[in-house]
Amino acid sequence: MKKLLTTILAGSFTILTATAQDQIKSYTVEKYDGTQYVKQDSVSYLWSTNQDDERLLNIFTSQWYRAPILYDGSYFNSYDNQTTYSWDAANSRYFTSVVYTQELNVLGQIKKRARQLLDSGNIENESMWEYSYDLNGNVVEDIYYTWGDTSWVALNKLNRKFFGNQVDTALILMRGNSSWDQNSIITYKYENSRLMEKFSKLLIGSNPQGMNYQKFIYTYDTVNNSKSELVQRWSVSMWEDLERLTTYYNSANQVDSTIFESPAGIISKRKVFKYNSNGLSEVVSSNYNVSQQKYYPQVRFSFNYNPNGTLQSVIEESIDASGWLIKSDDLRYNYNYQTRVGLAEHSSFANFKIYPNPTSDQITISTKGNRINQIRIVDLSGKVVFENQSTLNANEIKVPIHQLENGTYILTVTSNGQQKSEKVVVNH
Repeated sequence: MKKLLTTILAGSFTILTATAQDQIKSYTVEKYDGTQYVKQDSVSYLWSTNQDDERLLNIFTSQWYRAPILYDGSYFNSYDNQTTYSWDAANSRYFTSVVYTQELNVLGQIKKRARQLLDSGNIENESMWEYSYDLNGNVVEDIYYTWGDTSWVALNKLNRKFFGNQVDTALILMRGNSSWDQNSIITYKYENSRLMEKFSKLLIGSNPQGMNYQKFIYTYDTVNNSKSELVQRWSVSMWEDLERLTTYYNSANQVDSTIFESPAGIISKRKVFKYNSNGLSEVVSSNYNVSQQKYYPQVRFSFNYNPNGTLQSVIEESIDASGWLIKSDDLRYNYNYQTRVGLAEHSSFANFKIYPNPTSDQITISTKGNRINQIRIVDLSGKVVFENQSTLNANEIKVPIHQLENGTYILTVTSNGQQKSEKVVVNH
């Protein structure tokens, strides 16, 4: 199965495809000093080897650079563990400066995520996020903390309400002296499952209905591609346009260009995308000269690929009267890969089945030829409600669950040293 690799280019998202056998292992960032590229920082990726669970365990990342940051869009998100390594040119080594750690709940969801600073070998707590979920896995609450002298201090909280899996409202609260105070609320509007509008109101002051603040309006083309995003700000008695981002697509349904417009419809920035058989090959960013009514290119990113189609490097170039060239402070990104971990082990759960689900009396677990060594069932609090390993060693097991109360449980199967977990719903 192919995984999507997303490259972030100054706010524009472009989808690249990696081979099924390769995982991003690391990339290095280099800066041109006028004569040569000088090493800056490095980002390394650590992947899970647990059967077909190929999510990233840790991301060792550098400081934020203007482009590109590469990640596996199927599994990596901003909640993953990561450690920042900065380059010490004088001693030709990397040193750790920031560490992110996370704590999971029994469902494997992020429960807490903390950011710590490292100074002269001392670890100092800085900030923490705490998350709560509904039964659909949606984040219904997240609380942001900073570190006080001896403990975490809550600063703000975001409470979300969902309609199905779509956000209906998001309430932002700030911590007062002894209670949570409402700050603002964001309301979302949909049409045919597409987000059409979200707008925020400030809840500060004596007006119980709130005061209009900001609005985002979205449009789509005939094949449901995002076409435009209009940002408005409330001014006295009416909404005023702040900016608009419009996206155009080519005949292959790839992003052809994006145009950013400031108020009064003045075009200020444009990005043009080019492709080859491997994927994205070039992105050119241009600024618009109002008096001359003309685009002037500023920066170009060129994408180079390995023979197997994986991204090898991205080179940033600037422009002058003679054309495109590499100037001081332009960056280069070099990517390294490893064979996708866990591919050989996937066979243990290639034909894994649990049925029926939901169930009322018993469930059948089948691995089609691979021996089941252990079965464990836990409730959502983490309590083990069923465990069996002494009488197993078959490739199909029937598990009685009539003794369990109605609800959702996590069933974990061990086979050939590998594990796979699934949600099981009991409904008598």
